[in-house]
Amino acid sequence: MTTSGKAAVVFTYKSIEHICAVGGTQSWRMHQSHFGTFQYVVCARNRRHEGVEGPEEHGSAFLIGKVRDIVPSTEHDDPAKPRFLIRMTEAAIIRDKPDFWQWGRWPTHYDTLDALGIDPSDYDFKPLPELLEEVRRTSEGLDTPAVPSLPRLTSSRRSWKEAIEYAKTSLAIELGVDVEAIEIAVRM
Repeated sequence: MTTSGKAAVVFTYKSIEHICAVGGTQSWRMHQSHFGTFQYVVCARNRRHEGVEGPEEHGSAFLIGKVRDIVPSTEHDDPAKPRFLIRMTEAAIIRDKPDFWQWGRWPTHYDTLDALGIDPSDYDFKPLPELLEEVRRTSEGLDTPAVPSLPRLTSSRRSWKEAIEYAKTSLAIELGVDVEAIEIAVRM
């Protein structure tokens, strides 16, 4: 393994669908000295939380994301105890790391990918809207959160209408709003 990228590891009860829909993993407390010090975030499953959403085994790593930035969480607004959203540009599903979590009850840990035994080249990273669509396709018939689905493309070459609908849906997923709230104007 040749990568020495730094990573935040988080212990979460949120599902892959939820993480993709909000654009990353959130509600984390972290000191600002950690901002900009890691390029990846690895999500490990906390099945002992009463609101657990994902089916993965307790303690298993299930998702790795490339970090875009860190912004205030959209779920907590207590200024005395700020929490943060680690936004991702792309993510990949991890299926080969059972019993991964080993850091007790503190839900964040910082390390290198080498030390964690993770090589990002082993995983198929996709933009979050595409990963969300893939997860939904593979779990048809299961309850999924009410977030927009990306439109099906009829070919590799998109029509103007398909391209605009795809862009609107991608933005709606990224921003956590209804597709109807997105308007796109094209000037020629």
